[in-house]
Amino acid sequence: AFHLHIRILWGLFSQDQAPPPVSESTTANFQERFQSSDDVCTHIENLVSSAMPNSEAALAAVAAVQKTSFMGRSQIAKDANRIDEGHLLIMFNAIANVGLIRWQPDVLGTVESMYNALHEHLAISTFKTVVTAFGYTFMNADLSFITNYSFLMKLYRSFVFGFMAEQARKEGKAAGGVAMENGRRNVYQRCNHLRKIRVKQLKDDGCSKHVVRLAEENEGHSEDEHDPNHDGEQYLICAKEGRNPVVSSLFHLADSRYQKAFK
Repeated sequence: AFHLHIRILWGLFSQDQAPPPVSESTTANFQERFQSSDDVCTHIENLVSSAMPNSEAALAAVAAVQKTSFMGRSQIAKDANRIDEGHLLIMFNAIANVGLIRWQPDVLGTVESMYNALHEHLAISTFKTVVTAFGYTFMNADLSFITNYSFLMKLYRSFVFGFMAEQARKEGKAAGGVAMENGRRNVYQRCNHLRKIRVKQLKDDGCSKHVVRLAEENEGHSEDEHDPNHDGEQYLICAKEGRNPVVSSLFHLADSRYQKAFK
C-alpha cells in the first residue's frame, strides 16, 4: 500500500515508468527554505493535519490522477483508481501547501538532504493519514506498523532510493531502458510458462524422454505462440527460428490437450 501511495504522489502508474530527473535549481530553492529536518517534519505534520481549503493545484493534480489511473491498464493504475477523491486531496493539498509544484524526490541525490527530507515526510505523513482513514482497506493494509516511523522510513528509502533510483539510472543510460528490460523479463516469463505446461503435458501423454527434452529449454519456445489468458484455443504464432515445423506442431498439440484438460 505504501508503494502505491508513493507512486500516486509521483504520478507513476506503470512499471515501465522511471522517476524523472530533478534540476539543481529546484533542490537549491528548498535547501534555503528549511534549516533542519526537524523543521521539515513539524511543518509537514501541521500541514497534513490542518483543515485548509482545496487549492487549485491540488484539484488539478487529483483530476490528473483520476484520469490517468482510469485510462491505465496496469494493476498499479487499477489500484490507484480505487482511492477516494477525498484521500487524494489530502495528499495533493499537502504538496501544494508546502510550496511544491509536484512531488518529485531527487532519487540520485543525497538521501538526507532538506529537499529529500521534505518529500520523505510528505509521503509518510500523508500515508499515515490516508491509511488510518481506511483509504487502503481494499489492499488489506496492516495498520499495526503505522505508528512505527522508523519502519516506514526504512520502507520508503528502500523503495525510493533503492528500487526507483535504479530505474532512474537505467532510464538515464537509454531512453525507454526500463520498458525494454521489463519487456525482456515478460518475454522470458511467458516462455517459461509455456515451457512448463508443455513439459508437463508431454510427460502426461507418455512421450519419451528424448521428446520431452525438446521442450525443456526456454529458448525452444516463442513467447507469443499462445495466449494463456485467453479462454479456449487461440494461437498468436510467430515462427521460432531454427525449430523444425514438426516440433512446432507437436508443441501446439500439447497446448491444445493441456487447455482441454483444464476446461
